[in-house]
Amino acid sequence: MSQRIIIPLLLLSLVLFISLSTGMELYYRFAYVLVLALAGGFVLAWLNLRWLSVKAKGRTRVAHVGGQYEEEVTVANRGWLPKGWLEVQELTDLPGLRSGDIIRLAGKLEPPWSTRTSQEQSWKLTTFCFKRGLFRVGPVRITSRDPLGFFRLSRSFLDPHRVTVYPAVQPLPQFPLQIADMPDDGRLQRRSLQVTPLASSVREYQSGDSISRVHWPSTARIGKLMVKDCDVGKSSRIWLIVDMQRSVQAGQGYETTDELSASVAASVAQHFLLRGLPVGLVSNGDGRCFVPPERGPEHLERILESLSLQAATGDKPLEDLLLEEERSFSRNDVLIVVTPSQRDEWPRILGSLRARYAAVIAIVVDADDFGGEPRASSVIERLIALSVPGYLVRNGQPLSEALSTPIGSSSSISKLAAAGARR
Repeated sequence: MSQRIIIPLLLLSLVLFISLSTGMELYYRFAYVLVLALAGGFVLAWLNLRWLSVKAKGRTRVAHVGGQYEEEVTVANRGWLPKGWLEVQELTDLPGLRSGDIIRLAGKLEPPWSTRTSQEQSWKLTTFCFKRGLFRVGPVRITSRDPLGFFRLSRSFLDPHRVTVYPAVQPLPQFPLQIADMPDDGRLQRRSLQVTPLASSVREYQSGDSISRVHWPSTARIGKLMVKDCDVGKSSRIWLIVDMQRSVQAGQGYETTDELSASVAASVAQHFLLRGLPVGLVSNGDGRCFVPPERGPEHLERILESLSLQAATGDKPLEDLLLEEERSFSRNDVLIVVTPSQRDEWPRILGSLRARYAAVIAIVVDADDFGGEPRASSVIERLIALSVPGYLVRNGQPLSEALSTPIGSSSSISKLAAAGARR
């Protein structure tokens, strides 16, 4: 029971007790007034919530970190009576979305001098998305009060809907593509810019084609210059291995290593999928995350959704994940590890895997920038010693810049030294 109604009820009980004890007419009248005020207030609050309709349009179903969630909410009065002091709020767990408002609506019996000029009100709800994940938006709750403030009644409108916030995705124009363009004896349905033994068809010569691609028998038979279309081999399978172990993460609020790791993985996935290469995903977050390698924009959506739902609550170390999932990798695959971990074990595992696969790359998210232990330099030194190619990504640094300079290069070493001097 609301605290607002307790005091009037106690007062009514006291007045009734006094009136019955003394028989004084004044107390009886006072009791009648209280009963009428309570009953009338409840009826007014109840009527204020009748004959309302709520619509929402333009609801965003999918957003990206750094993007916006938008929708337009309309509340309309379909009844004859005006509605006063309605508190409208959309219930949500989407961070940053605040939708509370106080409105008044005209009715069909609105007098000419009323200031309520419309039977409906609309407004747009917009918020920036700061965190990936699956969030609930709705229902819309409308609360009405009686004029004396004794009663507070609420009704809910519209079913809740889900909003998936994907990790931020950035273009990576300088990230190397050649790691996935190694010819092989396994046929994949993707055209290669290199001449391979897997010639799948011939086509007419186009400007820019290499002379080495010319298919002379077809050229002689057709009378036009014809070139070979070649497929690439199984080495074009890209595996993204994203470390979501709880104990290696750092940062608070919206700036955390797991958010940056997810953004790195999403950007790398888009980079290769836009070029027609199959990309798979493995992660050790809250439960096993395994997405087999495929191609196409639909597959990019699957990867982004999987990354959105991966909470950094896993207990399995990265080195154990690599050993357990190795059965899923083939000899010609490319493994790209994204991790903030500063443990010494996983670089050793990567070093041993380097000889078994087409390529192994480590992308280290610098946990130092998020308040973690300052050990990123030791991990990088270990990767360099093991000849494992890799990249260092720092907080606030554009991914196109971070993933353009491999660790071990002169420019990368100078940047790392400058960063250490600043600390």
